[in-house]
Amino acid sequence: MSDSGVYLIRNTATGTVYVGSAANMTARWRDHHRLLNQGRHHCRGLQAAWSQDGAGAFSFAVAEAVVDLAQLTQRECIWIEQYRATQPNGLYNSRYHAVRGGIAEQPYQPPFGYMTMQQAQAALGVSKPTLRRRVHRAQIDTFHDPRDSRVTLIPVAVLPRLENA
Repeated sequence: MSDSGVYLIRNTATGTVYVGSAANMTARWRDHHRLLNQGRHHCRGLQAAWSQDGAGAFSFAVAEAVVDLAQLTQRECIWIEQYRATQPNGLYNSRYHAVRGGIAEQPYQPPFGYMTMQQAQAALGVSKPTLRRRVHRAQIDTFHDPRDSRVTLIPVAVLPRLENA
């Protein structure tokens, strides 16, 4: 199984899956297995289920062999969307798109009427600590995007208040 492609890590007890892709699926499975056994996997839901149900409750399967490595991320995104559409509660992936090396292949789009803290920083021309102080002083509530809990959002409408805070 050293070919490139899209793979599934399936919890055989619940049917929930994690969708991923790799140029070398055998090596990637070893990485997943090691991180899950160490309790350090990046996908919190998958890690929690692995810790609770044990390694024996999971299977690794090839969903699609992909020869053209340039198409790998796109094919993974298609599989993620397919599972999200057909089994919305049966997917461990928390992102709406595939990520390579920590960089999203598709640009992140915040919900309408909101901007990320990074976008606010750029708009105001301030550092991250300065923006955080201004948000705190102006008593503006921030929240995490439900699609990706690592993204902090603020309402666009509060930007003028932050310029003077």
